[in-house]
Amino acid sequence: MLLRALRKWTSLGKFPQEADDFANQSNVIIAADQLPGSITYRNFRAPGRWSNWKRRWFLGSIAVLQDRLIAYQWSNRLINIPFTDQRIHSIQLVDESLDKLAIIFDAKLFHADWSGTIECRFSDVDAPAMKEAILAQTQAS
Repeated sequence: MLLRALRKWTSLGKFPQEADDFANQSNVIIAADQLPGSITYRNFRAPGRWSNWKRRWFLGSIAVLQDRLIAYQWSNRLINIPFTDQRIHSIQLVDESLDKLAIIFDAKLFHADWSGTIECRFSDVDAPAMKEAILAQTQAS
């Protein structure tokens, strides 16, 4: 796949400089970057945008910190939610295989004028460990 080849020769999908504001070595529980991924919009509606089904591929990164979950699509922030935020309990985590994690949520959860479902998938990640870390931090907060 092209995305897997790109990560060998570029820095695409690495954590952007912005991530340093959220993380330092002491509060990172588990992190992975340059991961092939996709974002799927189902029955999606937003001002000026709509799609019954649309998928976009990317290289991204995901990290579980002591206080939040962050994920990036290329260098754009995709997810940034503190574990103390009650919306974290509305996010569905699915480890589809040992190396694929899906984060699924209602678009309205973060934008009042959006509707539909957003599915973020990350491949080549230790899905069970990532899911366990997210759940542990959610319960601890």
